[in-house]
Amino acid sequence: LPAVNREIALKQLSRIRSSVKNLTSILDEFLSVTKIEEGNIRSNFEQLDLPRFVQNICNDLQSFAKQGQVILYQHTGDSDVQTDPVLLGNIMNNLISNSIKYSPEDSKIHVSSSVNNQFQLSVQDNGMGIPKNDQKHLFTRFYRASNASAVQGTGLGLHIMKHYTEMLNGFVELTSEVGKGTTVKITFKRT
Repeated sequence: LPAVNREIALKQLSRIRSSVKNLTSILDEFLSVTKIEEGNIRSNFEQLDLPRFVQNICNDLQSFAKQGQVILYQHTGDSDVQTDPVLLGNIMNNLISNSIKYSPEDSKIHVSSSVNNQFQLSVQDNGMGIPKNDQKHLFTRFYRASNASAVQGTGLGLHIMKHYTEMLNGFVELTSEVGKGTTVKITFKRT
C-alpha cells in the first residue's frame, strides 16, 4: 500500500480496536453487575506480591494513556498481601482507567501502595474533578457525574469497584475538587 493509504488504514484499524475495546468493557461491566446482584462472584484469596502486581497493571495501562500522560507508581512497606488478584486487578484497572479518561493530555497519574498492618492503594489525578453534589452518588449503579456527559462511560465502574473492595474487606475514600482532580484511596484489612 502507498504510505498515505497505509496511514489511513492504520488510523481506521486503531479506531476499530478502540471501539471493540469499549464494547467489550461495557459488556464486561453489565456481566459483572449481574453476577454481583446474583451473588455469583466469590473472592479467592492468595498470596500476592503487591508492588509487582500493581506495577504490571500500571505498565499495561500506560499504553492506553493519552498523549503525554504518565502513570507514576511508588510503593512503601512490605510486599506480600493476601487478596484476590482478579478482583484487585479489576479495582485497579477501573481506577487508573478513570484517571486516564478524565485527565487531560500531558498530565501525571500517581498510583501508590503501602503495606503494614493494613494495605492501601491510592490513585490520584489532576483531571476534571467531581462536583461536590455528585460525590455522594458516585457508587450508585448507572450514576454519572454532572460534568462527565462529554466523556464516554456507563456509570457502572465505580459501583462495581466498590462491591469488589467490600468483598476484599476494604473501604473506599474519595476526595475530589472540580478542575483540580480526584484521589481515590482504598484501605484493606491485612489478613
